[in-house]
Amino acid sequence: MADGIQVRNISTVCSTTKCEFVYTNLHINTYIFTANDPYSRAYVFENYKELWFIESNVTFRGVYVGGDQSGNYSDTNFVEYKIKPSGNIGNYYYGRQSSMKEGDAPSFLYVVDPEHANRNYSDATLPNWGGQYKLYYKDMPVYYGDISSDENNASQSVNEWRTDYLNDWEKRLQMLYS
Repeated sequence: MADGIQVRNISTVCSTTKCEFVYTNLHINTYIFTANDPYSRAYVFENYKELWFIESNVTFRGVYVGGDQSGNYSDTNFVEYKIKPSGNIGNYYYGRQSSMKEGDAPSFLYVVDPEHANRNYSDATLPNWGGQYKLYYKDMPVYYGDISSDENNASQSVNEWRTDYLNDWEKRLQMLYS
């Protein structure tokens, strides 16, 4: 079983007015930023209680708030000196933004973190580049959220790995460019 999405026995049931997906043994790990779209969050929360879910309201900010901001690890220097020189993709990124404000990055960092590659990705309470979370509801054992509503406290579970994931990002850019 791969972490992330695992789908077995999915079929579509259609009537003359609508189609519905019918599934069994479905495993989807979902990472959502509720501040972006509270209506989607409410719909998913009410209709898919069995869905494995991380709701991040402040933790994701750890990508660009705090951590080691010295030298080339600062939000502006990393973009200028590490991303921009990486060929067309680096130039494209730099042309869109000259500093790093990557709020969606923890959803990607959560699955590419080699520091914790041998762990169970279905347990979001464990440390990870994408953040560390707590269970929100006892009756929903697969619903995780920020460990704290305090931005500095919650975002630290991402920014403590800042040099690691930025070094990894630089290596991936170099592989693309070479």
